[in-house]
Amino acid sequence: MHASNKYMIKFLNKFKTNKFIEGQLDNLFSILYYLFYIIKNFILVNDFEKYRIDDICNDIKKKINEFNNYLKISIFKDLNTFMFFFNTLIYNNEINIEKFIINLFDNILNNKYSLIYKQIYKQEYKEFKNIDYWKSIYITVIEKNSYYENFTNDENIKEVKELNKLTTILSDFLSDFLSFDDKNFHLCHNYIRHQSIEFNALFKIIKFIYFPFFAPLLDIYTLLRIFKQPDGGQRASLCFCYFGNNHIINILSILTNYINKYELIHSIGKVINEKDQVQRCLDFEEKKISLNLTKELKDHNLYI
Repeated sequence: MHASNKYMIKFLNKFKTNKFIEGQLDNLFSILYYLFYIIKNFILVNDFEKYRIDDICNDIKKKINEFNNYLKISIFKDLNTFMFFFNTLIYNNEINIEKFIINLFDNILNNKYSLIYKQIYKQEYKEFKNIDYWKSIYITVIEKNSYYENFTNDENIKEVKELNKLTTILSDFLSDFLSFDDKNFHLCHNYIRHQSIEFNALFKIIKFIYFPFFAPLLDIYTLLRIFKQPDGGQRASLCFCYFGNNHIINILSILTNYINKYELIHSIGKVINEKDQVQRCLDFEEKKISLNLTKELKDHNLYI
């Protein structure tokens, strides 16, 4: 299997399509992220800057309308159902990632409109056909992600004394904000600033779900496609994957730590400082790296 740039674009478009649940989730949290990005800046606006307040209120209202319209064509259909799903992230006044992921796999993705479940059912290896196997991998990958550690230690979230109320605040906001008309639109500034701590926490939670949370789903889907036995064809022996650094780290971790049938031969090495320029390619000549693909393929094909 060779993943060209052209194939990669088609693959990503398929992953984001409205037909599949993974794409719906990505789009819904994308809208929420940009909505709360506007709100985050809105909290900093001074009362006397009324012209800015009105403009930003209009931007917020447009985003909420966009979210509500998209919600109707998603698997959730309405705000209450979506909030029930979102609420599983917070349990006993604590952020509970594992409970959220179990709900995601068991109740949301568990149907024919999930790209991942579709690929799981096509696997031949007994272990790979087990949904709980991939769910446990997903939980571990998330918990070992650097974003996760920063998220669970975030001071903005720790400032919120009653995390359980965040879902109600978000639900009320998405419902009530649209009730502001042209005559009382300026009141929405006070509405948001009154709960600025909670809104900052919601922004961090939504940002976490939107960025690092869905990335491993794409990585698991990629591996399931690679391992699948094509109808009337041969299982892949050689795969080129074009991904960013975090995706590569996830895939490498799954292959070497969990599936545990592969070993890393060459690497660009760790990036110690995030400000350092990332070396994205291996220079085979300069590093005098010898990689005999013919031998690697023959050896690999002995085991598949």
